[in-house]
Amino acid sequence: MDYANLDRDFKCLLLKLRWLRWNACPPIFRPTNFHLKDLVIIDLSWSKVTEAWEGWNHIKIARKLKVLNLTGCGYMVRTPDFSAYITLERLILEDCENLVHIDPSIGCLKSLAFLNVKNCAKLKRLPLEFDSVEGLTELHIDGTSIQEVPIGRGAMKKLEILSATCCGSLTQISTSINHLKSLSDLTFDFTSITQLPDSIGSLVKLRYLSLRYCSQLKELPDSIGKLESLIELRLFAAKFSDLLDTIGNLKSLKVLEIDHSSIMKLPSTIGMLLKLEELHASHCYC
Repeated sequence: MDYANLDRDFKCLLLKLRWLRWNACPPIFRPTNFHLKDLVIIDLSWSKVTEAWEGWNHIKIARKLKVLNLTGCGYMVRTPDFSAYITLERLILEDCENLVHIDPSIGCLKSLAFLNVKNCAKLKRLPLEFDSVEGLTELHIDGTSIQEVPIGRGAMKKLEILSATCCGSLTQISTSINHLKSLSDLTFDFTSITQLPDSIGSLVKLRYLSLRYCSQLKELPDSIGKLESLIELRLFAAKFSDLLDTIGNLKSLKVLEIDHSSIMKLPSTIGMLLKLEELHASHCYC
């Protein structure tokens, strides 16, 4: 119903509706008796809804809701209260350019597996209650102003993908990253991180690590050699001059990318990488 301006009584209508796409819906909610108790997916992308939008009162009765897509809702400064959406599995807030606050009720979403806040440029933090989202498997915070990923002890044990590309305010990674035991894909391209904690060596399931254009990162920790599941290591435009000998311990490594970096030589242990298939090292000038 993209761009539709609904203004009528929906009594006894759409009672079994499961999927609603209402892109660019108006800021004022006019329908009456709009009962969406069987709704599973709702897509309100590019709408002018805010946290005070009247429609939330009709959506919160949807006890089976699994997907809420609010992509491009540029009028939203803070999210609505999520406490009624206890079955929600996917929450998409990408390109909400004015979003500055995620309601603490997100901690109630025990089934939430996917959170996307890409390009929410004014978002500086995730609420502390985010620690309670135990079922999360994917977290995408690319293009935000988030300064720290809240990783509490025992939190996000199921997280598999963490993507933080172009997070210019992200300067450090918590030493508690070792609690993310299921992590397989970690991307910090174009961030301002200055170092990786030694605890990163505990991520035994990590298969992909990308640190492209991390100009403030001066070295890798020795513990990087403990990542025996690592298949791809991306260090494009790295500013440090040496690769550690422990790189040779990456028994599963297939792709090593150091193009346009300041790396002056490869360690002798490079010959121990028996599964290495691709070595990208063009334009490596001292």
